[in-house]
This record gives sequence, structure tokens and C-alpha cells, in this order.
Amino acid sequence: VREAISLAVDKQALVDSFLQGQATPAGSAIPRNLIGHTERSVDTYDPERAKELLAEAGYPDGLTIETYVIEGAESADAAIVLQEQMKAAGIDFKVNLVDQATYLDYRNNGEIQLVFRTWYKDYPDPDNFLYTFFHSAASPNREPDWGKPHTDALLDEGRSLPQEERAAHYENIDKILVEDEFAAVPLYYPVFHFLKQPNIEGVISNDGLLNFTDADIVSE
Repeated sequence: VREAISLAVDKQALVDSFLQGQATPAGSAIPRNLIGHTERSVDTYDPERAKELLAEAGYPDGLTIETYVIEGAESADAAIVLQEQMKAAGIDFKVNLVDQATYLDYRNNGEIQLVFRTWYKDYPDPDNFLYTFFHSAASPNREPDWGKPHTDALLDEGRSLPQEERAAHYENIDKILVEDEFAAVPLYYPVFHFLKQPNIEGVISNDGLLNFTDADIVSE
């Protein structure tokens, strides 16, 4: 069923229509420019195959699933786009718009069937993404009721590995979560825009993080 849902999502259309091209379709649960990130195909939209998988899983007449999202949030608008996309795969995706307090109540109690979430690399390490959302010890308002023992063990191990071994380790975890078990469907990486004075040079932008290490003010 999780694989069918992943095939029912047209990431490129989501980026082109809802986001007006101001994003890149995502294939990894780890953002670009972080160790462990994997560049994989995002052209996975296949509603007919999704129907076949649902039938094999015992849903020959389609599937009804439900989500709760905070009204006014970007994820709420994305959910409406996906609601329309999923119809082609025979998925009736019900989207409930609620206030933040109501959403957190549902989220903390594990009552949301399909969870939308956004996250930025304020701490540029794969642990900040994978442990936060997939470990059973994570905060209940973030952990998506995944928390499988085998991924828990891998995430725990990643915290103690030497730096030179971490990239391959997190690539493996990402593959398990995204390709093998469809624990999540990465949707998109947003494009960030900044205004800069013309006499400032050397500022490096890395998907939302600004590095001023080599920045300088050039005299006019």
C-alpha cells in the first residue's frame, strides 16, 4: 500500500503547478549537499501500477486514506494537489484542515494515517532528518509511527560511526526507508532566494544555509 501511494504522486507536476517551478522534485529523505544523500530517479508516477499493487494488497476497488494538516500551511496546499493526483490511482485521499493545536493532538496520539511534514537543515547532518522522523525514540509530534527495530538499530549506530564511514551508512538507511520499505515519499527540495548588496562577495548559499566564512565587503 505504501508503494502504491508513492506511485500515485506526480512530484514533477506538484513542483511545476503548485510551486511554479520554485523547487526540485526529491528522491531522497536526506537533502542535497548532505552526506548520505542519494540522487535517484523521481520519475516514478505510475497510477496504473499503483492500482495493481492496491488490488494485490486487498483493495481492488481502491483505497480511502485520511490526513490532517494545519490550515494555511504550505503542506496543506500540497496535500490538496496530491488529493487530486491520487484519484487516478483509485485512492480517495481525504484532507482535513485544522488549527495547529488540533493537529498536534492528532499527531501526538498517532491518529494521522498519512503525515505531511517539512524540515530544513538547520543542523546539516543526516541524523537531523532520519533520526528525527524515523526513530521510535523521536518526539511523537514528528515520528511517523515508523520506529522499526532494524532502522532504530541502524540510526543508533550512525551516531557513533567515524565520519569516513557515515556517508555509506546513511545512504543505506535512506535506501531502506525510501526504496525498499516506502516509509516516506520525499516530495521536493525548495528553492531559496536571498537579497544581497552588490558590494558583498563570497557568501555561499547551501539550500537555505548561508555561509559567511569567506564573505567580504568590497569598497566601491
